[in-house]
Order: sequence, then C-alpha cells, then structure tokens
Amino acid sequence: MFIHLISFIIIFMPPLFPKGSYKHMMRGSTSFPNLFMAGDWIKTRHGSWLQEKSYVTGLEAANRVVEFLEEGGFAKIIPVEEEEPHIQALRSLNRSFNQVKDQLPWSDYFLP
Repeated sequence: MFIHLISFIIIFMPPLFPKGSYKHMMRGSTSFPNLFMAGDWIKTRHGSWLQEKSYVTGLEAANRVVEFLEEGGFAKIIPVEEEEPHIQALRSLNRSFNQVKDQLPWSDYFLP
C-alpha cells in the first residue's frame, strides 16, 4: 500500500467580530459634516452582515451624501426578510445551548 501526502496546513483565524464587539463598532456618521463611513464594521439597524452589510452601509453613506449636498436621488434600501421558522428555531436552540455551556466550569475549552 502506498500513501502519498502532498500537504497539510492548519490555519487558525480568530473571528472577525467576536462576541460583544458590536458595542465597539463605529457609526456611519462622524463629527465631520462631510465625512461618511461604510463597511461591515459600521453599526446599522439593517440586519445584514459582512459583504451585504458593506453594501448596505455604502448605500446609507451615499444617502447621507445626497442629504448633505441636497442634490441627487436617495438609494432604496430593502429591509432584510424575517428568517424562516426553522432558522429561528435553530438560532433559539443555539442560544439555549450557549447559555448552558457558559455555566459549565470547562466552558472556556469550547469554541466560541
């Protein structure tokens, strides 16, 4: 029997937005009247994340520019649809599991 292993790589990448990081995200508006922010690291009431959130915050920033300059047309931002019942149930189950897990003395050994 002949086994040939070409390569094996393990990459550890910490989460981009760890638990509790939302409160540290920036707002889309700034103290400068003509500076507007966009990206997946911006707080927004829209329910999207990552690439979609970057796109949506870009539209929000563009709308702020239109409002600031008082010319141009506003971009329409479509709200996120409510999650389907099975996704809601799984999210609820996951939250319950995490609450129980956090009570265990060895909870630091589990992945976040």
